[in-house]
Amino acid sequence: MEKSLTEILEICREKEKIVCYGAANFGLNVKDFLAMYNIQIEFYVVTEREENFMNKDGVRVFSLEEAKHKLNDCLILLSLAERYHMVIKKALSKYGNIFSFTRGECEYIFLFA
Repeated sequence: MEKSLTEILEICREKEKIVCYGAANFGLNVKDFLAMYNIQIEFYVVTEREENFMNKDGVRVFSLEEAKHKLNDCLILLSLAERYHMVIKKALSKYGNIFSFTRGECEYIFLFA
């Protein structure tokens, strides 16, 4: 379901916990973009976290296995290359409904618990 940027920002403001799935460049871009609107992310989630990769840019990083019990009532943003979206959406679909919007060349996926 396609939503406008204004609708997405309103939804972000309503959620207490916002999580980025992906902690590389896309994740930092999403974090910085939301920060322009005074919206902070709670933590990053990655499929598999290396043992020494505990935080990124001051934000905690968890593997999906570590985070699965922390995802209740979170807004999850997919912040990774499009080629991974289908696999990640399938893994996350058990947590809620998926919404998306496109800004420039990036597609942002939102999953509502």
